[in-house]
Amino acid sequence: MAKNAPTAAAKAAQQPVSPFAPFRNGAVPLIAVALALAGLALGYVLTRNFFQHNVLGEASGCAVNAYVDCDRVSESSFAAVGPVPISAFGLGLHGAVLAALVVARFARARVRAALVGGSAALALAAAVVSVALAVVSVVVIRALCLYCTALQIVNLALAGTLVFGLAGGAGRLRQALRAIAGPALGAGALAAGIGVGTAVIATYGLSNAADRQLLEQQIAQARASQRLADRYLSFDRHEFDLTDSPQLGDPDASITLVVFADYNCPHCRDFDPRIAEIVRTVDDVRLVYKFFPLDGTCNRSIPRDRRSTSCAAAAAAYLAHREGKFWEYSETLFANFQRYGPNRLVEYAGRVGLSDPERARAALEDRAVRAKIDADISEALAAGLRATPTMYVNGRRFITSRVPPNRDQFSVIRSLLAEERGG
Repeated sequence: MAKNAPTAAAKAAQQPVSPFAPFRNGAVPLIAVALALAGLALGYVLTRNFFQHNVLGEASGCAVNAYVDCDRVSESSFAAVGPVPISAFGLGLHGAVLAALVVARFARARVRAALVGGSAALALAAAVVSVALAVVSVVVIRALCLYCTALQIVNLALAGTLVFGLAGGAGRLRQALRAIAGPALGAGALAAGIGVGTAVIATYGLSNAADRQLLEQQIAQARASQRLADRYLSFDRHEFDLTDSPQLGDPDASITLVVFADYNCPHCRDFDPRIAEIVRTVDDVRLVYKFFPLDGTCNRSIPRDRRSTSCAAAAAAYLAHREGKFWEYSETLFANFQRYGPNRLVEYAGRVGLSDPERARAALEDRAVRAKIDADISEALAAGLRATPTMYVNGRRFITSRVPPNRDQFSVIRSLLAEERGG
């Protein structure tokens, strides 16, 4: 043996260690596969949330507060490229990486090197995009999507695992990329096709599912609305004395809404302002407000022991009406819901500019005011009214509690107005 001939051990030490050895005996490829699977799962969730929110208007599970809100991010112009959500591209990337890693496990060394190199390059691109989107989210959109953040972390971890754990660093990554030719090109195309197919199938399926669900909801709502309209049209018309009642809108409108309400009723607090909003935005409609305080102090249909501040609030509101300040006073009452003590009623009267705010303290003792409250209560009882709010559309009762599930009652009201206008 020559004096300076290297031993077998020395020869082995001089040979570069294959960066793909972990495929045979290490946990690194399993980590990479797990990260790719996590990326697929998060991409699917984000894509589903995108269509559920933007098509159906549903809130996602991570709409936590004004800042941590996936839906704000989903609504932004950065969430999609045309009709395709950004998360769908992530689905394709992770699907391709996962397919490449699986094929590489059984491939020859040259093909394996090319597949790992290509996967690492894709993961690096995803990591760069993830950092850019994170900056956009914080600086431009000013909202944080927890699912997006989780996917961005997965992308960074996957890039690090593939580049340094499997490819052996940037230098060997360049070497591996040069190996993408011949048989390796076919294996790479197969992995890319699997990734693209995964993205297309998942995105198309989720988009179609959201569209189908929306159509089913619209059909159900239309049927329920028709049943509601049929029920409404079957009611008898009631005639109400509309003189000297607070009114909003065109006094000559062909459609008249008469609303009976109670200032201590929480449903009235939500209902009344919305109805006033509709009247302000829909032509040929007027709103007439009637008092029906569910208070034994002035309502003979209520037991005397069931007293509240509803009668006093109604009387003060009517006093405001006589000075042309009803709507301002009514809005003030609802804005200070159930705080209707005598001093408060005087304070609100001064706030809206009544000539003698002190009169609001005992408005119910005014004969003309009490006569008006009694007249409204009598009309309500004659019509069979027992609860508030109750609304009549051209004399026909609209039952607000019978609005179809998942349907905004005010959109139903708008539909009924259109139907009433059409005769």
